[in-house]
Amino acid sequence: MDPGFDEDGEDRLEPLAELVALRLAEGDSHAEAAMAIGRTAKWVQRRLAQDPEFRRRVHDLKAQRVEQAAAGLGALLEPAIAAVARALHSERESVQLHAARLVLDRSRLFRSDADLVAVLADLHGQIAELQAVVETAESEGVQ
Repeated sequence: MDPGFDEDGEDRLEPLAELVALRLAEGDSHAEAAMAIGRTAKWVQRRLAQDPEFRRRVHDLKAQRVEQAAAGLGALLEPAIAAVARALHSERESVQLHAARLVLDRSRLFRSDADLVAVLADLHGQIAELQAVVETAESEGVQ
């Protein structure tokens, strides 16, 4: 369930707070977001510090924007790869070298990211195993 809404799908944040949350998620500063509703940056800072529901809403809206951006970038991967492949076969050697450097640099980063994903997956597995051990111990009354 979305933390900004109750079980019936009704908005739990008042409309002005929702506007501030949206503005913050879009990258506005505290002052810019507050100005949109006639408040101060201090109001936004207090709201973020004191209202976990508001803080979660801002976080969730930011996460949605990141997911949308990632999807948009993902849609560009195929044509971008095709463009680099064409550049590798360019008649101009400088274009070929630039494309080759790009491929080599990015493949190194890709391998590094893939290694980190594998490490994270392993850590998630270990955490799940430890949680199962703790849950079993708790259910058996072991302290």
